[in-house]
Amino acid sequence: MSENTTKKKDDLMGKVQFDMAAEDQQSRGTYNAAIGLTVIAGCLINYLMSRFLSAPMANMHPILSLVLYLAGSFGGLYIVNRSENPGAAILGFGLLAVSMGVVLTGILSHYELPSIQNAFLITAGICAVMTLVSSLAPNFFLSLGKALGITLLIVIIAEVFCLIFFRSALSIFDYVVILLFSGYIGYDWALAQQRPATLLNALRSSCAIYVDVINIFVRILSIMGKRKD
Repeated sequence: MSENTTKKKDDLMGKVQFDMAAEDQQSRGTYNAAIGLTVIAGCLINYLMSRFLSAPMANMHPILSLVLYLAGSFGGLYIVNRSENPGAAILGFGLLAVSMGVVLTGILSHYELPSIQNAFLITAGICAVMTLVSSLAPNFFLSLGKALGITLLIVIIAEVFCLIFFRSALSIFDYVVILLFSGYIGYDWALAQQRPATLLNALRSSCAIYVDVINIFVRILSIMGKRKD
C-alpha cells in the first residue's frame, strides 16, 4: 500500500512541507541531478537577464526594483514550498530566479566581464567543495542549522546598522557572509539528502542552495571584482 502523506519541518522559511509520496520517488542520483540542474537553470536565467536586459534594468527606479525583488523572491519561495504540483513549483522557482536577476543585473552592470567570470568560477568551486564535504559529514552540517540561522540574523542586523549610521558596510561582512553561506550550502545539501527523493523535494532543496550560491557570488564579486571606469 503506497504512502501519500506530507511531513512538516521547521526551516528558516517557516513550516515547509516535504513531499513524502512514495510513488513519486526517484533514484537518489536522479534526485541530486535535478537539484544541480535546477540551480544551474537559475544561474542561466540570471546570465541571460544580465546579457540582454541590462539596459532596461538600469533605467528601472530603485524602489520598483526592490519591490519586484521582494515580492518575487518571497512569492516564489512560498509557491515552491507550499505547492503540491511540480509544475507550479517550477514556475515558483522561475519567479525566484527572475526576481534575483532584477537585482543581479544592476550589480553586474558595474563590473567588468573577467571579474564576473572569476567570481562565478570561485563560487562554483566553493559549491562543489561544500557539497562534497557535506556528503562526507552530513550530521555535522545538520547540527549547524540553528547556529547558522542565528549568525545570519546577527550579521543582517549589524550590516544594516552600519549602513544606517556609517553610510557604508564594512568589508569584513563580505567575508563573513561568504563563510556563512558556504556553511549553508553544506547544511542545505545534507538536509536535501534527508528528504525523500521526489521532484517537489528536489525543487525545494534547489531554492535554498540557489539562494546560497547567489549570496556567495555577490560577495566574492564585491571583494575581488574590478569595477568599470
